[in-house]
Amino acid sequence: MRTQLKVALSALVILIVLCPPVQSWCAECVMMRGDRINIRTGPGMDRAIVAQAAKGDMFEMVGETDDWYEIMLFTGDRRYVHKFWALEVGDPDSLPEINMGLPPSAGTRRSLFLDIYFAEGRAQDQADEILPPSADRERNRHFRRMLEDQAILTVMDIYEVQPVLYWDLMEEAITKDW
Repeated sequence: MRTQLKVALSALVILIVLCPPVQSWCAECVMMRGDRINIRTGPGMDRAIVAQAAKGDMFEMVGETDDWYEIMLFTGDRRYVHKFWALEVGDPDSLPEINMGLPPSAGTRRSLFLDIYFAEGRAQDQADEILPPSADRERNRHFRRMLEDQAILTVMDIYEVQPVLYWDLMEEAITKDW
């Protein structure tokens, strides 16, 4: 278990080095305008649904097409949400009704991190059970990352923390060696 945690944290360090924290890299975000908004693997209604976002959830926007916003989810994979269901927001802090902070208690932030860690593990186990890596390693990896994004979004929702703040939480976890 400790080895798995060290491997996960090492991977996280690499991601954080490659992706600066939200305050500097979320120059543009999108906010969901309704409940149960489908987040998809690609720009099209025929693409797989990864997860469903709640009204007010905010994500980093990394691109857009005519009808779709391209957003970044927790695994680093780019996902898509239809523009009809999302609103582009230049400065998330300009929305006074949206809580743009991590939980004030360090204990709660650590619990959030650990719940995310265990949710990722369950998602990996579930992916391996449904689609074993021995059957098709690439499809297993793709499926596992979809389940991880879904599980992390669920945990963030339970804690009522904006999804765009995930990277801030991970940076703190590394800094404090959780």
